[in-house]
Amino acid sequence: MCAGREETLHARFMVGADGGASTVRAQAGIEFAGSTDDSDKMIVADVRVDQLSRNRWHIWPRLGGRFMGLCPLPGSDKFQLMFRLKPDEEPSLERNAIDRLVRSVSNVRITDVSWASIFRPNVRLAARYRAGNVFLVGDAAHCHTPAGAQGLNTGVQDSYNLGWKLGQVIAGAPDSLLDTYEAERRPVAAAAHRAARPAGAGPALRPLELGQRARPARGRRTRGGARPLRSAPASRPRRRGAARCRRPRA
Repeated sequence: MCAGREETLHARFMVGADGGASTVRAQAGIEFAGSTDDSDKMIVADVRVDQLSRNRWHIWPRLGGRFMGLCPLPGSDKFQLMFRLKPDEEPSLERNAIDRLVRSVSNVRITDVSWASIFRPNVRLAARYRAGNVFLVGDAAHCHTPAGAQGLNTGVQDSYNLGWKLGQVIAGAPDSLLDTYEAERRPVAAAAHRAARPAGAGPALRPLELGQRARPARGRRTRGGARPLRSAPASRPRRRGAARCRRPRA
């Protein structure tokens, strides 16, 4: 569909790079096995807030599973909001509703919401990356929790691997070259899943719990009224030639 018109395209190859809810994958009949953790969800939104410092992250840990973070988005006056929900909560994503949730744990006021969604951790892997001349890359082929921090990197590497092989086959290389795409890339996604939850290490930390392991800042409170976790400034390069002070040896 383009500008209200439906168009039909004919191509030798198709690449599904249309995300975790991939239409291409569904139409190709490729199974997407795995799980979605509905008990561990949060609101993720791009928001504007009233008077909050933009030179660092702001994090409010709470008892009973509550957790909120605001991260300044570069090149804009917006923050990304992360707000952990209770398992039975299904809140509205309207500005007023999000503002009420934020004010339940802080004095921060949400003045605008430009985008919002409810995130649920997904761990899924396509049964195969190829069906005839249809291929899957990125989240269409594999979904990860944020704990592994490998979803984007793995997807970019998928595209690079498949891209040059498609170019070679179009230029005259044997079609069998394309079979090596799945053979090389699917094990990488499977390994990323294992790395996020090591075997024999007990239950993996939930993604939203990882951000709560930090020391509280001492003697400083934000305008939000709650003491946030310590967080490093966005960038503080060390001056060239600066020497570190060391205690002299006895």
